[in-house]
Amino acid sequence: MRRFVRHRTVPQLVLDLISLQAAFYSVVWLRFQSGLFENPLVPGGTELFIVGLVLTLFWLAVYALRGLYNPRELSASRFEAVAHTFRATVIGMLILFVITFDPTEKITLSRTVLFTYGGLVFLFVSAGRVAFRSLIIAGFQRGKWMYQCVQVGFDETGRSLFRQLKNNPRLGFDVQAIFTENFTPDEDGPTNRAMFKLDHLERYLDEQNNHPPVELVLLALDSMDHDLTMELLDKLQCRPVRILTVPDFYQSFVGLARGKLIQGTPLMEVYPKLLTPTYAFIKRTIDILTTSLILLVSSPVLLFAMLLIKLDSRGPVIYRQERVGRHGRIFTLFKLRTMVSDAEKGTGPVWARLGDKRVTRVGIMLRRMRIDELPQLFNVLKGDMSLVGPRPERPVFVEKFIDTIPFYGRRLQVRPGVTGWAQTRHGYDESEEDVKVKLRYDLYYLENMSVGLDIKILVGTVVEVLQFRGR
Repeated sequence: MRRFVRHRTVPQLVLDLISLQAAFYSVVWLRFQSGLFENPLVPGGTELFIVGLVLTLFWLAVYALRGLYNPRELSASRFEAVAHTFRATVIGMLILFVITFDPTEKITLSRTVLFTYGGLVFLFVSAGRVAFRSLIIAGFQRGKWMYQCVQVGFDETGRSLFRQLKNNPRLGFDVQAIFTENFTPDEDGPTNRAMFKLDHLERYLDEQNNHPPVELVLLALDSMDHDLTMELLDKLQCRPVRILTVPDFYQSFVGLARGKLIQGTPLMEVYPKLLTPTYAFIKRTIDILTTSLILLVSSPVLLFAMLLIKLDSRGPVIYRQERVGRHGRIFTLFKLRTMVSDAEKGTGPVWARLGDKRVTRVGIMLRRMRIDELPQLFNVLKGDMSLVGPRPERPVFVEKFIDTIPFYGRRLQVRPGVTGWAQTRHGYDESEEDVKVKLRYDLYYLENMSVGLDIKILVGTVVEVLQFRGR
């Protein structure tokens, strides 16, 4: 059950499957067996099964795209479950009404039956989700399955948050320890929680043998501690913990804390999941369809370029290099080889520069027309990359930049891209200062991702390619 509370997708899918079948066969009974409608023509068993299967898959798709199977859900609020189900069901019913609308009235499906079916879907699905969340709340109130947390800050804001969580176990937050720069024990202080100096936080997170693994870090710092807040966020962003904060105006304004309040508590998630299910689905679909089309059209050019590379210099045609992808996963990036073999044998990992003597004669031409980037489209099809996103960097550089550039690790929350907002606005990296500048563009993209922005970046990339300014 603890695993189901942490990863709710599977149990909610099972409950929804049962609920959708119950709604379907209930409306079948009403339509064909209850006697409420005249001239019932009862369909065969196979026909019923196919219709029920199609409708079930339809509802699962609608609910998934509306985010009802969010694996990172923290709230156990029953009201939220009903409200989210209602909104998604209304959208699904509107789609069904449009699909089944026939101005010639040749479709015999009754609007009344369809409306009744929508009401039953909402009723049964909501009932299943309310029952599941009631079970979670009952467990929380008995101290079971709770999220293991540590709290940072214990001034007026921190004390208020701690009292609220302690007095409302149904919220599911179990505070193991509190970290603060200054703490004076008094009657409002926690009598059964360990207290530590703030500089012990990272050590505590690393020492998982002496306490249950920490899942959530709750930031309840004074509203003026902006520098300390930013420092902590930078340190915690690459750790396997989720960060919640009591947001002030500053954090909300700069976009650090986004999303809804968690079950009415003054906590909002920092670095929430960036891609909504709908956008993630659309983005991946565009990636696959567009990449397949580009590869089909450009395949003669790609084959001719590979032949030129083979004739021009010794070495492999395809250049493989390790890059850091989403969530820090290492993958192999493919490019056409444009430099001499073992180009970094004597120098180690370095950036290419204008007029780099390691570039071959054919390589100069391929780089200017960006043809050497085409094999990365196979990385897109594999799922290592997206067409649009922050450019992937090599592990040696990523390790360095995470230590020296604040919030660099934020780029690793999404798939890297063949092109990106930073590439169309700033160009090539030649120094760490260039990386810092481009990081601003990358962070802007992460906070404003949309299909429209992706299309704008792709159009800008086409314009850049046609100017033959690659190097």
